[in-house]
Amino acid sequence: MTASNWSLLHRIDPQLAIQLSERSTDDTVSLFKASHGPLSARINIMGSSISVHSAVDPIREAASIASSRPLQSASRVVLLGVGLGYLALALVQRLRPDQVLILIEPNLDLFRAALTMVDLSTVLQHAALHLWVGLSAPRLSAEVAKISATNRSNSATEVFVAPYAKQLYDEPIHHAITHLSQPSITPRHKAEGYPKFRSPEARVLLLDSDYFLLRETTHAFAAEGHRLEKIIIGRDNCRPAFIDELLQTLRDKRPDFILTFNHLGFDETGRLTDLLEKLKIPLAVWYVDSPSLILRTFQKNESAWTVLFLWDRSYEAEMRRFGFDHVYWLPLATDPTTFSTLNADCRERYRLGFVGDSLVEKTICNHQRLNLATSDQHLITQGVELVLAHPRSSISELNNRIAPILGQLPVGTDHFDALAAIIWAATQNYRQQILSIAIPYGLHIFGDDGWKNLFPSADINLHPRVSYYDELPDIYRHTAINLNATSYQMAEAVNQRVFDVAAAGAFLLTDYQPDLEDLFEIGQEIVTYRNGSELDQLIPYYLENQAERETIAACGRRHILAKHTYRHRIQVMINIMRRHFS
Repeated sequence: MTASNWSLLHRIDPQLAIQLSERSTDDTVSLFKASHGPLSARINIMGSSISVHSAVDPIREAASIASSRPLQSASRVVLLGVGLGYLALALVQRLRPDQVLILIEPNLDLFRAALTMVDLSTVLQHAALHLWVGLSAPRLSAEVAKISATNRSNSATEVFVAPYAKQLYDEPIHHAITHLSQPSITPRHKAEGYPKFRSPEARVLLLDSDYFLLRETTHAFAAEGHRLEKIIIGRDNCRPAFIDELLQTLRDKRPDFILTFNHLGFDETGRLTDLLEKLKIPLAVWYVDSPSLILRTFQKNESAWTVLFLWDRSYEAEMRRFGFDHVYWLPLATDPTTFSTLNADCRERYRLGFVGDSLVEKTICNHQRLNLATSDQHLITQGVELVLAHPRSSISELNNRIAPILGQLPVGTDHFDALAAIIWAATQNYRQQILSIAIPYGLHIFGDDGWKNLFPSADINLHPRVSYYDELPDIYRHTAINLNATSYQMAEAVNQRVFDVAAAGAFLLTDYQPDLEDLFEIGQEIVTYRNGSELDQLIPYYLENQAERETIAACGRRHILAKHTYRHRIQVMINIMRRHFS
């Protein structure tokens, strides 16, 4: 140990200092020089070698993790996985003397290596430091219980888990520390249980997150004669003020169930879910984005009182593995109040049109979040190529295929962030391929300026982004052929454009998705292409055959309005919730 570390540790925890000084050395921890920066380490456990820090730049890695969230309002900061101390050093630089810092390192050999090789004096001198080193899961749980018992309801705890700790330490240890950041919710007022679904008119409480489907679902509930109440949600929905408002609303309105989208409004460790379960309040969660990417950190929200509705049923098996017993397919639809009103003027203004984002900005943001060195960026490119080679695979299937590539990323890289970056980059690449086929036919693109970057030499007809509610319906109606290219996060699902174009009475040429088989009569109500070659044949054919195009569009509109509006979807949801909880 360095002299300063030894002296400070003897002052803080003499028993731990003696235990470490008497501990014999072994080959559990291997040290090596990082490519850029100080020492890095590997820990050898039962024949496996786990990287403790980045092999490239451990200091940069630690700084990135430490700055990933604000700490000003935290009363305590917890770090599971001290490693060689780089992350602890980065965190202590951001803390006030009165903010508690709890360092948890179950592995004594690794902590001994840190004290021996790295100057940790600034950490060990922190005024409110707690060292939990070498504790078993039961001992760790006991320490957590002591602190949780003194938790004030308005205190905030930020928990950091070092990347290697996610692999090295087992579930009981992770489970213990989650209670530090998320103490259970104790209602200030008693909330009595009450019977649900006693009348044909359903009472629903919608968590208002200003999500894009709120307007559509509000119209649908009103049109079907159900009672809808809303409560606005923010970033912290476990604060006492929100819980009091929620309980008051439950007492006053007595909803049959609560509805949210994509688990918006819920916390990662399931405190709000636990509260609703205690109160016996059913929860409907409608996923219209990838639940895999969302629930990777929200898996503690499973409950017998929760029903998941998935816009893409390829996720069903994975959601059941996550512990959700009630999982149903509920595809997107359309809102007739926005799209089904036909104008007298339906003259063709555009022969061929695509409305959508280039994803250039999103792709750049994803790469910036990953913060990969230039030498590692080829791994993302390899992942994109793999996705393009296996289109329309589920997220879990893609994750399994890409796992060998993700394993080569620097230590500390969030694999799900990398997977999301790969999927969006692959979607961008796919859209670019599809639109490059359509451009020679006079394609009009309604979207962002990123399209100019993707087609710098092409003479494209680029229009600004359009308002979904005010402008988009007329764009669809005045376009001879509306083109669709589905995001790669959807293995089987049909996106919003498919329903809206048909509701507007317009013609759509879309890429094939398996769910189309159950939603439409392909060829009579909608036309699909399976690859670029088919698209290149179908565009000129339907440009030349206006009568056939209009017949298909009319059939599609009748079908959509009869079976695929949000009124239909809401009624399916209510029937399922009634069956489970009446």
